[in-house]
Amino acid sequence: MELRKLPGMVYAGVRSVGPYNTVGPAFERIFSWAAGAGLLTPETRVIGLSWDDPGQVPADRLRYDAAITLLRPVETPDDIHVAALPAMTWAMTTHEGNYATMPVSFKRIGTAIDERNDLVYVPMCGLEIYLNDPSDTPEADLRTDIALPVVQVPIVG
Repeated sequence: MELRKLPGMVYAGVRSVGPYNTVGPAFERIFSWAAGAGLLTPETRVIGLSWDDPGQVPADRLRYDAAITLLRPVETPDDIHVAALPAMTWAMTTHEGNYATMPVSFKRIGTAIDERNDLVYVPMCGLEIYLNDPSDTPEADLRTDIALPVVQVPIVG
């Protein structure tokens, strides 16, 4: 796990409610719209935002945003929202391979945060930044930066 300060991000997202392993149609929708709107550029990042802890929230109520970053807010259809993440520090690691095993990687980040006296978890969302395209990348070569938001505080004493 490393600490990484990321700039604020404006994004357009499609909300999925249900098990996190069923978000594929939300990604299909955001890509279909973004491609048609001419918003996919070399600077565009594909991100996922998991808003709920599956250990605390029933699977049928888990909220997830399949999203792309934007350079500026844009007009969107009713099923796509524009929002932003603030510039902040993230406890981050790179998940390798199958997306289905991402919960294990998120749990490792949470454990690493808990083990540090200088980090406080910010209850906001989990962040996924997809580094390659699953349509043309072998599963074993998939790479995703995953992160939880934190505040680093001085250790007193």
